[in-house]
Amino acid sequence: MARPVKRQETESFEITVPVVLHAALVHLATHSPLGATENAVAAYLLTKEIERMQKAEEFGLRMSIIPQATA
Repeated sequence: MARPVKRQETESFEITVPVVLHAALVHLATHSPLGATENAVAAYLLTKEIERMQKAEEFGLRMSIIPQATA
């Protein structure tokens, strides 16, 4: 699972997802170690995907543009 994040390192935003995707997030929150809530699961998956895109430099997401999380 992702490391705990300091409050000052975070930015809040809201998205709307299809009912089917929300149901999948609820299922993952209930049956996986990805997060305790659908919000936590979505944040984890989004973070991991953007980190993967950064490493692959997909869509111009170079490391210098988006700061990497420090361990």
